[in-house]
Amino acid sequence: MQLTRLVFVLIAILAGSLAPAQQSVNTASNAPGLLHGVVVNNTYTNSFLGFSYPIPEGWEVNSDAVIPQHPGEGKEVGQGGAILLVLDRNKHLFYRNRILLSVIDANSLTVDTQGFVSKMVNAEVARGGMEVLRTPYPQDFAGKTFYREDYQQTSLVFTGYKAWIATRFRDYFLGWTLVASSLAELNEAVSSLGRISFQEDRPGSNHPVNVVFGKIPAHPGVDGGDSVVGTLVSQSHGEGPLRVRLSEKVSQGLLLNKIQPEYPENARQKRIQGLVIFQAVVDIYGNVKEVELVSGPALLTSTAMSAAMQWKYKRCLLDGKPVEVETQVTVAFSLAGN
Repeated sequence: MQLTRLVFVLIAILAGSLAPAQQSVNTASNAPGLLHGVVVNNTYTNSFLGFSYPIPEGWEVNSDAVIPQHPGEGKEVGQGGAILLVLDRNKHLFYRNRILLSVIDANSLTVDTQGFVSKMVNAEVARGGMEVLRTPYPQDFAGKTFYREDYQQTSLVFTGYKAWIATRFRDYFLGWTLVASSLAELNEAVSSLGRISFQEDRPGSNHPVNVVFGKIPAHPGVDGGDSVVGTLVSQSHGEGPLRVRLSEKVSQGLLLNKIQPEYPENARQKRIQGLVIFQAVVDIYGNVKEVELVSGPALLTSTAMSAAMQWKYKRCLLDGKPVEVETQVTVAFSLAGN
């Protein structure tokens, strides 16, 4: 279901390469870490997903496809899938070139990277007017293996060339859909992937831990290497997942990616430091979906919240079923370290 939804929305947005009009996509509210990218110095960075992508020279962020005040913010297109970035070149011409960056939770699908690319292209080709030029083949960029498939769209007035290229990283398929008016321009756009930089991967991050109830283990946060001690908070009645409570000490041991906040300049000038504490809810995928302020200096809370919402945890299971986690999160600000 997620893959079908993602295909349809990508097709709709790609169709914008033929005209200025855009189809709006709902801004996601339940996966802020996944969607929270930034564009700084003409580079898109997503700390949650762990990579940076320099925007190719001559390309610009499509202001109709993003939140104007936050050009790096992604938009949800279905559970587990999102549009992260849309770039245009020659946008004033009839057929603009386009690069569309998308992401989908790989654990929600039953295909490998090559199969994922093939399914995405086949879904679009099935609509008619398109022809596969080359079936999926591997290409290496930034030390990672990607799979690429080329196809073309032909009409009475133009011929457009497209490529789908994707890799799997941190349990997600990262996909680049590229549209150009010639094969040379398409290959030039694809070559921009050679400038991607990936952060260190985390082996085993896709292995969930089991929540058990009982005596706290000798090693805080870990029991036998794959279990944690928690307390049942709510019982599901078909309306959503169970929720368990973990102590902050335990949840700290499950952190996979901890984003450090930027120190607000006005707080630094006023010599304000200390701890900002939140009550947080982590969803079944390990993403922070809610935070509620408990205490902390007012000038530090905004940047602390932005950082905490990008933290990534191991997924938790109770009796083999995914559960949400309620825990406390502490973000520290120290002038001595900044």
